[in-house]
Amino acid sequence: QRFAFFRPGLPDISTLIHRIAAAESIEIDASAVSLVARAASGSFRDAVSALDQLATACSGPITVDDVRALLGTTDAGILFDLLDRVAAADAAGCLEAVDAQADAGSDLGTLVTDLLAHLRLLFLQQQLGGLPAEAAVTDDERARIAGQAERLEPATVHRLIDLLRGVL
Repeated sequence: QRFAFFRPGLPDISTLIHRIAAAESIEIDASAVSLVARAASGSFRDAVSALDQLATACSGPITVDDVRALLGTTDAGILFDLLDRVAAADAAGCLEAVDAQADAGSDLGTLVTDLLAHLRLLFLQQQLGGLPAEAAVTDDERARIAGQAERLEPATVHRLIDLLRGVL
């Protein structure tokens, strides 16, 4: 016999999270569901565990900010700020921003991973003319990504992705 195992996709994990949230009367934003599904990296167990932790920690509806706080991901404002500085060719400002994150005790590996995810969204925006519906971003972030995608050259985004992948 042969068993073919594969990781579930984002739609499957998102459906599971929605189903559990409805059954358990947990209020969670659609963008937060997408972020939990993406963070689960193809694991139903990790997604359910994160939802359980969020339901326990949050008194009201679960938001994207709640998910980011639980997962320890970088605040979106910091990522936008860094890439705004790149667009302005402000190398000193970029170094100061990264140094400030290090001084604040942030995990720089997480910063790089989150910056790569943000650059991926910029790349998708530039190449597709918009982000997929399942992208784990708020409407405000979607608009800001579109603005940044216009200010940054696609070659710059691609080069940054290549450079940061080499760091990991």
